[in-house]
Amino acid sequence: MSITTVIFDTDGVLTNNEVTYAGGWPGSLRARTFYIPDGQGMKALMDAGLEVWMISGEEDNCIIDRAEKLDVKYNVGTRNKQKIYSILGLLPENCAYMGDDVNDLLAMKLARISACPADAHQEVIRFITLDDAATTYNRLGYLSTRCGGQGAARDFCDWLLSTGLCLVS
Repeated sequence: MSITTVIFDTDGVLTNNEVTYAGGWPGSLRARTFYIPDGQGMKALMDAGLEVWMISGEEDNCIIDRAEKLDVKYNVGTRNKQKIYSILGLLPENCAYMGDDVNDLLAMKLARISACPADAHQEVIRFITLDDAATTYNRLGYLSTRCGGQGAARDFCDWLLSTGLCLVS
């Protein structure tokens, strides 16, 4: 089993699930806060030869700006995350996917490795921890001890690189 691609949902994984609005409608400014060490973990994956994606059902320039700063690939506006593999031209069995909410579950069930932050939705944690991933879906699961936007992605990156499950160049 070799992973070539790692996909991170943005809100709740790379952020703490909060969006700040400033100004009046329409045209309010939106802001998200990203945890810098998560980006360093993503860069370490890329340095090891893995393809890294940031995805979000939201179309927001904050997400695009962060992805471009990290030089990772991104997809915004895809709300049906189960379709993300075909949209990106990826085979789920070559992917690891980190998500935090029920809208990520179908994509997580397709991925070879699924992960979530410590503060993920209870259904996601249940999928990761009750061996559903391993027994029902023949997949590996990883529950980070860190919360979304507070190091969960970095924790997962470090774990992935330490397992030997990644096909690195």
